[in-house]
Amino acid sequence: MKGLVSLSKKCKYNRENIRQIEKDVDEYVIDTIINRYGERIDCQRDAETEDGFCLLHDPKAWSIKPNEVLSKFYNELKKGERFFIGIHFPTVELSKRKFERLEMPLCKFHQRADFSGAEFSSEANFSGAKFFGSTTFDNSTFFEKALFEKSDFSHELLVNCLNPYNMISFRRVEFEKPEKVVFDGCDMKRVSFIHTNIERINFRNLKWNGYKIYDEKLLLLKNSEKERKEFVENGRRKLKKILEGLNEEVKDNEVNEEIEKVLELRIPNVLKEIRELESKKRVGYEEERLNELYEELKKEKEKIKNEVNEAIKKALKKYKEIFIGLMKT
Repeated sequence: MKGLVSLSKKCKYNRENIRQIEKDVDEYVIDTIINRYGERIDCQRDAETEDGFCLLHDPKAWSIKPNEVLSKFYNELKKGERFFIGIHFPTVELSKRKFERLEMPLCKFHQRADFSGAEFSSEANFSGAKFFGSTTFDNSTFFEKALFEKSDFSHELLVNCLNPYNMISFRRVEFEKPEKVVFDGCDMKRVSFIHTNIERINFRNLKWNGYKIYDEKLLLLKNSEKERKEFVENGRRKLKKILEGLNEEVKDNEVNEEIEKVLELRIPNVLKEIRELESKKRVGYEEERLNELYEELKKEKEKIKNEVNEAIKKALKKYKEIFIGLMKT
């Protein structure tokens, strides 16, 4: 996002562009959302950035102008809007709110999201949503359908793998109609259901942490120094692989996918322009522009390397306090 501009056009988040904008989302999910929401997908807000998005849909606005993004969102929520498709959120506070309905498919929660104590009296839909920061639904109540189809619980990206608290928590949640609750195609390695009855919930096509649910992992971390050391060492090993991937010293699909995901979050417009230029026959000024973009990509990778190196060095010291807190719970 290069800045706010006054444009007469509408935000370009719509049915025509959604497949390109959400290109990393499963085609089945996109088809389902288009069929379900139709014209609701077509954002009616004015374009406010030079990339043609409103503040809520711009991939970078949440990090540059978080207060303005939240102000717009809370104002719309106050006015009764209950459909938010593909929004980018900074830290968002929605605890103890009562929602007649709340549909947030394809939303990106880049930081902490707090839904604790909330009541969802009608449908709650988070299909295709991405949760990158610590997320809590603790003590909330779902009275009707709740959908988490192909939701992305990416709580282990980069240095977050060293923080056991970076998870999504459904502790002490009441699912009044559990047969209408669906978790489909999600990575559940960092999802907690402590003190929540999940017997009749629909779990489909999921990735678990081996044979352990995350609650068992937290219990092991709380009671075993060996587990805590292993947790940190596994994180350090993973981060070293990330460094090797950034230095192109190793070809690992899982590592490369994580690096690509992080870059898509940080510099989506740079990557998009690179792809567009690489796919065409270029004239002189376009070659120059492509080289400029490669430099931007290189600089971003260097930033990630520095963050990862710092996390590796400080892992044992920095996360000792986190484990102390865990042992007191």
